[in-house]
Amino acid sequence: MLSFMGVLLKIHQISAGYEGAVAIEGISFEIQENEILSLIGPNGAGKSTLLKVLAGLLVPYKGEIEGGEGLKKAYVPQQRAWDRFLPLTVIEFLSLQPKAFCWPFLLSKAVKKRGMRALERMGVAGLSNRTLGQLSGGECERVMIAFALMSEPKLLLLDEPLAGVDIKGGYDFERVIRDLNREEKMSVVMVSHDLHLVSHLSDRVACLNHSLHHIGTPEAVMKGHVLSGIYGLPPSSVQHLRGLESLARRSRS
Repeated sequence: MLSFMGVLLKIHQISAGYEGAVAIEGISFEIQENEILSLIGPNGAGKSTLLKVLAGLLVPYKGEIEGGEGLKKAYVPQQRAWDRFLPLTVIEFLSLQPKAFCWPFLLSKAVKKRGMRALERMGVAGLSNRTLGQLSGGECERVMIAFALMSEPKLLLLDEPLAGVDIKGGYDFERVIRDLNREEKMSVVMVSHDLHLVSHLSDRVACLNHSLHHIGTPEAVMKGHVLSGIYGLPPSSVQHLRGLESLARRSRS
């Protein structure tokens, strides 16, 4: 059942893109406090672009975002802009921030404690002394989210967090996100192509294809005709997609 506390951000008629080309246009919606909102749509639909706008990393051509004064955000991109083979342990990597080290270049106890807590929240505290190059794809993803949690955000922005993650990793990820949402009162906006995960993890789902086509609860949005339309699938696919609609209804009951 939805139990939102209020509006976190209001997005008004946002249009954005790169080098003059428009990737998203005329997008308006609200992000609620304490909700999990999933962004779905075909490749190239502008989902990652919208996430970058929300993170403040991309200035929109038009429109505005209301609210969020003093709001702590954390963004985990799909493409990692770091070298996994840096000669760092996981806990050292998590501590790469201003004032994290004290003379003579030792981790401060306070930062190390925060790093261990972030790893514990992600269920990977046992990885603290491994080097980055020893991590699997799923472990790497969890460490990246733990890095994001170091800033203690109230809005977590995740771009394709399950890319390269196996089935067990997917179940573990779902549990962790639910815990962050419920226990830390953290809002989560997530881009995902895993429609089964989206259908039973999300409070709301937004369908994008350069513009916002639908937004609502999973049982309202995850319908065969809606999904076949947004993904450009043939009518024969509708029967298969109805399984997602049933899954969404069961998860909300």
